[in-house]
Amino acid sequence: MSDEIVMGHTLTLAGREAEDVVRGCNSSGQGDLMKALAKLPLAVAELGHPKRLDHVFLTRYDDTDYCSWVGRNGGGNFQHIGRLMRIVSSGRAQA
Repeated sequence: MSDEIVMGHTLTLAGREAEDVVRGCNSSGQGDLMKALAKLPLAVAELGHPKRLDHVFLTRYDDTDYCSWVGRNGGGNFQHIGRLMRIVSSGRAQA
């Protein structure tokens, strides 16, 4: 788990159940929280160094606490980057 907290939240790696939860979910792009979480060490590590992508952003799956990096290539196609992460409120992060 990340030791850093932004806007009352931090990130952890999601468990295997996350793939089933987000399958078929739409996702939402940038917001203040997502922009702040994107700077956390775990998020930066999961992004790595993507190549041949015009734009990358941390996206949250609608109606969930899960997020992942998404990149858009020159042809306009999107691809997921790295592993799923879970957004955890700072109160639950310490439990």
